[in-house]
Amino acid sequence: MPEPLPISLGRRGTVSYYPAETVRLIDRINKLRQQTRDADIWLWQLWLDGSVNIRLWAEKHLDNLQKKLDGGVHSKPLRSPIGRRLSNRVRRARDRDEFIGGWLAAAAGLVPLVSLYAAAEPPIFDLTLKVSGLPSNAPVPDRDLRRDLSKMDLSFAGLRKTIADASDEDFEQARRDWRVIAGLMETAEIIDWSGATSAWDARLKSLAGVAPDPPSMRARKAQRVRPSPPPTIIITLRTLWREAVGRAAMLATLMTFRSYFSNVVSEMLAGAGSWFDGLPRLEPVLPETPAPEPRP
Repeated sequence: MPEPLPISLGRRGTVSYYPAETVRLIDRINKLRQQTRDADIWLWQLWLDGSVNIRLWAEKHLDNLQKKLDGGVHSKPLRSPIGRRLSNRVRRARDRDEFIGGWLAAAAGLVPLVSLYAAAEPPIFDLTLKVSGLPSNAPVPDRDLRRDLSKMDLSFAGLRKTIADASDEDFEQARRDWRVIAGLMETAEIIDWSGATSAWDARLKSLAGVAPDPPSMRARKAQRVRPSPPPTIIITLRTLWREAVGRAAMLATLMTFRSYFSNVVSEMLAGAGSWFDGLPRLEPVLPETPAPEPRP
């Protein structure tokens, strides 16, 4: 909330005046309260509106994640319901433990991020593609990209430092980025994925450097009439989006990537926005018109 301005009234004491925007902020909070009781969502939305500073909120959640990691990468407090839903896409228990342990070790700073591409059976990189919904035959990042990634500290402690060291301009850029992402998430809810799946798969494979499906397979996909859920990667992002610690980690991660690959991030967000605009939409559901009452 904005800080009040105390004014002395002499012997009669003091009086405090709040800035004029305080009324608008309280009105916005009341509207958000009607949508959800989650105060973390209020704060996030107020930040997107440009009304509050999100730095302390992000630091608090990243600090909490780091405290949980202090109990070890296999600590039970790290196993959140959302984390289980994501990791449960890996069916074999041993592979699932390998996947969780590998990423938590990277989050704890015990191993570098590039070590997740090392050979294993199956490789953690392959499991990551499966969980995220990216093409299963996407190539491993090349040597130049791995070298750049090795410079990035994506451990929870490193993400916490990114938030602490970020300038006001960095947070303003992050706000613009997440406004775009929030718009994409809203658009994803009204896209007709039954008609968009084929185009989505082709686009994703193109971005990942994977050969497109043969024409015959694309034709069969286009003929499917059963309703299709959103792509796995959309469901993954939506799942993380709904948890405060997920948003805090994604905020810091995107800020870290932006500091190394600013032009790439800008191009990807702009391209995603224009491409989403071209996908088919669900037909709006109109309210039923009540039948006229019979005349006596």
